[in-house]
Amino acid sequence: MVSLECIKNPNEVVRDCAVAAYEELANRCLSKLQEAAEHTMYINSIVPRFLSSVKDKAVLNPNVAVRRGFLKALGVTPFTLLQPHMQDAVDLMILAAVMSYHTPDEQDAESRVAAIQALVNFTTKNRAAIDLAMLTRIMESILKCANEDYSMDERGDVGSWVRKEAMVGLQAVITRFANDGGVAASAPTKQRVHVRGFGSGTVIETRELKRKIVAVQFDKPNLGYFYFSPHGIGKFPDHRVHDEANMVGLPSLADRRIEPSSAMPLVLVPPAIVSQFVKASKNCLLGWLKTQLNLNNFKAVSAVAHRCVALFEKHTKDDRVVIPLMKTIAYCLEEGVFDVLHKDGAGQFGNALYDAVRIEIGKSSNVNKISAGLTGKGDDHSYQSLVKEMGY
Repeated sequence: MVSLECIKNPNEVVRDCAVAAYEELANRCLSKLQEAAEHTMYINSIVPRFLSSVKDKAVLNPNVAVRRGFLKALGVTPFTLLQPHMQDAVDLMILAAVMSYHTPDEQDAESRVAAIQALVNFTTKNRAAIDLAMLTRIMESILKCANEDYSMDERGDVGSWVRKEAMVGLQAVITRFANDGGVAASAPTKQRVHVRGFGSGTVIETRELKRKIVAVQFDKPNLGYFYFSPHGIGKFPDHRVHDEANMVGLPSLADRRIEPSSAMPLVLVPPAIVSQFVKASKNCLLGWLKTQLNLNNFKAVSAVAHRCVALFEKHTKDDRVVIPLMKTIAYCLEEGVFDVLHKDGAGQFGNALYDAVRIEIGKSSNVNKISAGLTGKGDDHSYQSLVKEMGY
């Protein structure tokens, strides 16, 4: 296949076009050819070929163009082709995405970006096939990329490409699952049902949106199998789905009601991690902190404040993190959102912050760093707030 050869092309535009062509071809043709005996062997060899092109034996492919292209191709591969190798594919995409899993010879920022894109595509396109354990593992891996990839080479901070892609990917995954009501609850998946006009099949998922929706995998040669190409999966309101044995309304839907989550867990990415995001993210952080104060959730505010201080130790002398971190803390101090931490007179946060800032700006000749540590925005309000925080 010409498109598979073009996936290896060192030109990124050619690779992306080849991946898009492969995705269209796979969805329209390859999934259906999989069941034809004369094509089965070739079709079933596609995903293993992709996997071996990304990782040969014990190491990631040193040809980074090949690695990048086939990682993206894995992410858009239809589920029917990917299903027999799904666990291997997810393991490989995670391995290729996280920098700390790589040897020095395997480092390549663009490959990690491609791996994150593949993980996001796989997760959002195959939502129904992903259980909570797999989703948790994928999300933790992407978060690891967003929080830890600070790699540099002769081009500069190439890790910022990975961090940015990881943050965009997190938003896409969370939005996809939030809109669909979260991860599907565990439910019987072998119930045989009948849909008038389409034939019989198996319930693979039920979902609670504005009303109950049932996803049915139709059997061949029922009309539904061919009507809902390429996988033969149709989605119907529950009143149209009937138990195959007695042709009455599906009895177990009430037991499989998916209750919306009472509170979506907040994933708080420290706004000082990536300097170019500080201006946009600090207002978001400030708004969230003020909301918690209004709710008297002082524990959450305290956790954020002390987490910010802890970042100094984790990224000591790393100015790409420390300078925007100082500016962010200064902004919060000026707005008074941390005032609650010194009302009891303990001063623990203020002392810890003072020590962290003093260590960072001590012996530093970086004017921006010293300015961020003392004044934040160029005036003395931040320093006054810091002194106030210490209880002086």
